[in-house]
Amino acid sequence: MRMLFTSQPLPGHFQPLVPLARAAADAGHDVAFACSRSFVPSVERAGFIAFAAGFELAGRRPEEFAPGVRNGPGEDFTHYAVPHLFIGLLARVMLPDLLALCRTWRPDVLVRENAEFAACVAGEMLELPYATVRATGSSPTFYSNRHRLAASLGALREYAALPPDPDVQMPFRHLYLMAEPPSAVSGNS
Repeated sequence: MRMLFTSQPLPGHFQPLVPLARAAADAGHDVAFACSRSFVPSVERAGFIAFAAGFELAGRRPEEFAPGVRNGPGEDFTHYAVPHLFIGLLARVMLPDLLALCRTWRPDVLVRENAEFAACVAGEMLELPYATVRATGSSPTFYSNRHRLAASLGALREYAALPPDPDVQMPFRHLYLMAEPPSAVSGNS
């Protein structure tokens, strides 16, 4: 089986995918990653094939391409970054690259970390199953908070010529994996 993993170009988003990707490769599956060009060496150092796809973040400050972003971690940053940055910019830019890659590399399944949304759109467009690995615990990506993403995911779906998804089921439609104790997500999933 060919498995294409997708990740934001940040270690905290990528590293939770590594054990699953390594287990898949050890089981004999073909594994590759799609990520921004500057993150390809990080993926290759971890022992995987990597394809450049999407927006290049390296060497740029978020304020340059996402003027509404506030510095530093926290709920304000998260609630802005997920719909505006991760979906509105990064997924939209990555989608054409990911579609082209899927047509040439021909994966059987896509595996995305929960803050990378181009894979679930590409999966739906190409009728490929996709799994989600909850790599980051940002509250907008919890199932119970999915409606916070409705407008940005709706715009991305419209861009991709997909029908509306008013209940925001797309990111959770297929296998959804979490490696957290129940206390970390109680009331949020």
